[in-house]
Amino acid sequence: MFGHVNNVQFVRYYESGRLDYFHRLLELDTGPEVVNSLIIADIHVTFLRQIHHPSALQVGSRISRLGNSSFDFEAAIFNADQDEPYSTATAACVWFNFRDNHSTPIPAAEREVIKQFEEIQS
Repeated sequence: MFGHVNNVQFVRYYESGRLDYFHRLLELDTGPEVVNSLIIADIHVTFLRQIHHPSALQVGSRISRLGNSSFDFEAAIFNADQDEPYSTATAACVWFNFRDNHSTPIPAAEREVIKQFEEIQS
């Protein structure tokens, strides 16, 4: 109606980027039988400028902090041919046991993949 993308859509773009990142890097299982996987415990989005429709967008993503059972996932939305982002976001992701309903340590194999890919020295 206003010629720009609604702010709610930004969070969907971030979700798409996060899912693509996790699919490529961690090969997570999905479905109702999965016991351990990821949840988003917190997300903060900063809106820097409007996205006008149509636009060719890219979502850049990275894990910036790796804890025992959680990590920080940072992302930004860009126009394919511009350097300035439309928006930035930080999400706290938690490795979660759905059966017992609590956080659980990030498995060693996934932790090592993340550390190597992101060059985290912890």
